[in-house]
Amino acid sequence: MWTASEMIVWGGDNGTFPYLNTGLRYDVTNDSWTATSTTNAPTGRKYHTAVWTGGEMIVWGGDDGSRPYLNTGGRYNPITDSWTAISTTGAPTSRAISTAVWTGNEMIVWGGADESSALNTGGRYCVPPPPPCADDSWAGTSTNAPAARSRHTAVRTGSEMIVYFYSAERYNPSTDTWTKANDTFAPAARQLQTAVWTGNEMIVWGGDNGVSFLNTGGRYCAVPQGPTPTPTPTTTPTATPTPTATPTPTPTATATPTPTVPPTPTPTATATPTPTPTTPGMTFTVTSTADDPGSLCGADCTLRQAINASNANPPPANATNTIAFNIPGCDPTHVCTITPSTAVDWPTIMHPVTIDGYTQPGASPNTLTVGDNAVLLIKIDSSNLGFTATFHLEDFDFHGSNSDGSTIKGLVMDNGNGAVDYIYIQGANNCMVVGNFLGIEPDGSTPLGGARPVNIEPLQEHLATGNVIGGTNPADRNIIVAPQPRNSHQR
Repeated sequence: MWTASEMIVWGGDNGTFPYLNTGLRYDVTNDSWTATSTTNAPTGRKYHTAVWTGGEMIVWGGDDGSRPYLNTGGRYNPITDSWTAISTTGAPTSRAISTAVWTGNEMIVWGGADESSALNTGGRYCVPPPPPCADDSWAGTSTNAPAARSRHTAVRTGSEMIVYFYSAERYNPSTDTWTKANDTFAPAARQLQTAVWTGNEMIVWGGDNGVSFLNTGGRYCAVPQGPTPTPTPTTTPTATPTPTATPTPTPTATATPTPTVPPTPTPTATATPTPTPTTPGMTFTVTSTADDPGSLCGADCTLRQAINASNANPPPANATNTIAFNIPGCDPTHVCTITPSTAVDWPTIMHPVTIDGYTQPGASPNTLTVGDNAVLLIKIDSSNLGFTATFHLEDFDFHGSNSDGSTIKGLVMDNGNGAVDYIYIQGANNCMVVGNFLGIEPDGSTPLGGARPVNIEPLQEHLATGNVIGGTNPADRNIIVAPQPRNSHQR
C-alpha cells in the first residue's frame, strides 16, 4: 500500500500458523523499515483487501484459518502508529479474495468467495467525518450485480468502479447501479491478472486462463476523450461517427457461444438422469476433435475451449452449464476421438457443468436391464498426459472453484499410460458419473489402459459427499475396466 511517502506491507502467510497481523512501513527517502503497531491490530489474516484513504489504511476481510472467513477489519494511521477497529454492523458477509477501491469517502468491497462459492455482493464503508457518513457505517451495494466472481480485479475511475474477470462491469456508487462494459476486442477470459487506472483507461494484463499463464492484455476506455466530443457547431458531421461506433459487434459476440444449439436438445433430453435446473446455464457445443491450449469457443469449438468458456461464464445459482457435442465426420464407425495436442493438462472444471456425450448425433444411452446397448461416439484419449485427470471437478475456496452438481455422461475415456485418473472429484459434492465407458473401447468389450477410473477426495473442509457413480436406471450404468488399480480414495 502506497501512502505518497511510504509503502505499508501488512498481514499475510509466512508458512506458519496463525497468520500474520504484523506489518512494516518502508521509507523511500531514508531507505528504512519501521514496524507497525500490533496494539488493537486486526487478527492475522491472508487474502484480505486494503485501501489507502489519504490518511489511513483500511484492512478488511480475508482468511484467518478458521471458518467462516472474516468480515472484520481495522483502520491504521501511520502518523500515530495506531489501529481503530471498524464496525461490522451492516458489513458484507465474510469473504476472502475480494476487491476493494477507495472513492474519496467510501471503501467499496465487492465479490470474492466464501467457504462454498464465489460472491456477487458487496458493501460500501464510509469513514467519518466527511458527509454523508454516519459514524463508521456500512451500506449495501445493488443486488442487480454481474455474475459472482473472485480472483478478479477492480479499479476506480473517479466516478465508477470497474471490475474485470471474464467480462468488465461498471458500478456507479452515486446511483447504486451496474452497467456492462463494451466487450468488443476485450482480452480473453482470465483470473489473477493485474489492472490499473491511468486517468482515462483501465489496463488489464497477465493472469491465467485455467490452462496457462498469459502475457497479453487490453486497454479499456471508460469515458470519451480527446477533442471529438467538444465541437458542437457542426452537429451534422458529428452524427456520422455515431453509427460507425456500433458496427454490430454485439451480434458477432453473441453468435459464438452456441452456434450449434438446435441439433442438440433432443439427445440431451433422452439421456439426462436428473431433472434439468429450472434456470438453465449456457451451452457450449464442441464441433472439432482438435485441441487449442488457449482462447474460448470461436467459429469452431474444441473440448478444451468449451471447458474454458464454461469456466469463464458461471451459471446462475442452482443451474449448470452444458457442454454438448456435434462433431462432423470422425472415423468410419462415427467415433470421434479427442486427444490433447500436447501434454497440457485439461482445464480444471471450476463451475457446475454437464458434459454430455449423448448429444453427439447418433449416440444413445443404454436401455437394457440386462446387458448394455449404449452407443457412445465421443472418445477422449488422454494417454499423452502426465499424472493428472481427464476431468478434474474441484471445490476449492482459494481458486474460487465450486463444481458441485456437475455431471459427466456418455463418454469413452482412454488413459492408456496408466497414470491418469479418468475423473478426479476433489472436494466437490453431488456430482454424477453416469452412462460412461471408462477404460473400455466404444464397442463395450475391448479393454483399454488406465488406472483409477474415478478418484474422490475431500479438500480442506469440503468433504466430497453425495457423489454418485452409476445408478439403478439402465441409462446411468457405467462400464468400468481398471486393469491396474492403485491406492485411491474412491467412495
